[in-house]
Amino acid sequence: MLRFTLFIFIFYQNFMSEICFNEKSIKYADLIVPMVGCPLGETASDCPFIKFWNCYTFEERIGLLERLTEKDLTSLRLHHRKCVRHRQNVLPIDTKQSDLDALI
Repeated sequence: MLRFTLFIFIFYQNFMSEICFNEKSIKYADLIVPMVGCPLGETASDCPFIKFWNCYTFEERIGLLERLTEKDLTSLRLHHRKCVRHRQNVLPIDTKQSDLDALI
């Protein structure tokens, strides 16, 4: 157990020293998981996150997140939240934009 704990500590220390988080990457940190892969299982064919999968390292995803406009990031966030709520049977898929704006 001690070996594992030391490994995690060393990995975390080295990994985090190479990545620089700024205000924007912290604000949109909830988008990092869907940029890696669908956390909900089966992916919809029109998912805007598909273009980010299998193409970038974690560092490149953070960089891409920082380069996207606020409008694009907000759109991605709305899509992700809508998808999560739909998959939980809380929100119908044809929800109006005004209802989605309340999710932010």
